[in-house]
Amino acid sequence: MDIYEELVRLRRLGQKCALATIVEVNGSIPSYESAKLLVREDGSMLGTVGGGCVEAQVWTAAREAMGTGEPKLLQLQPRPGRRSR
Repeated sequence: MDIYEELVRLRRLGQKCALATIVEVNGSIPSYESAKLLVREDGSMLGTVGGGCVEAQVWTAAREAMGTGEPKLLQLQPRPGRRSR
């Protein structure tokens, strides 16, 4: 399923959603710049921004953004001692 088509479909149905995008990468991460994660109002997701703890933080921020209607800019770093594969 195309992430943009799903975003449009949800908006047409009047459902809230949030689109997270990696805008800058410094160092090694398990994803790539421009990777996207769509979080639906029901909490389900489409796409990925790398998985694990980072994705959980993005999911939480997306849910908060849906509640407030305000965009968010997160600066996330992998935990020290962890390596991306």
